[in-house]
Amino acid sequence: LILDVALAGAGHWTAIDRMRHVGSLRGAIEISGARVGPRLEEIMSVLHQGVRDDDDDSEIHGVFFSCGEAVGRYVGIHEPLGVVLPRLDGTAPGPSGGPRDLCAWFVLLSALVLGASAGEVGESMPRICHSIRLAASREDCASNRAAAETLLDAC
Repeated sequence: LILDVALAGAGHWTAIDRMRHVGSLRGAIEISGARVGPRLEEIMSVLHQGVRDDDDDSEIHGVFFSCGEAVGRYVGIHEPLGVVLPRLDGTAPGPSGGPRDLCAWFVLLSALVLGASAGEVGESMPRICHSIRLAASREDCASNRAAAETLLDAC
């Protein structure tokens, strides 16, 4: 029930309500951990939308980023990567969106990595780097070329 309310409210039109609901979402993730797995696609979509739409408001952006870190920490990185990486590398079904969408998925990837354990990140690096290489070659990544090249250097 808390998860339902938090997910529904994370897209509210007022900033204060979005922040409050995303804070509740983070709490639900911290308490539930991997049990949120069946809703992970929906959770990552809500976080993506918030990062994409609120990228000009650092306070709101920070709350969404913090929630992404909580996903990496309490759910783990492997399952969320199954949602994020196909959207980065263009292999997800449906439209991939534009440069803002791509940038938001990069932000969520970094939040997941920051939240996850070093061991999980290390195990996932080949998969992460492969997706970053594919994303860097996408035409809509041209405006994010410097960010993609920085990430490629890390790989």
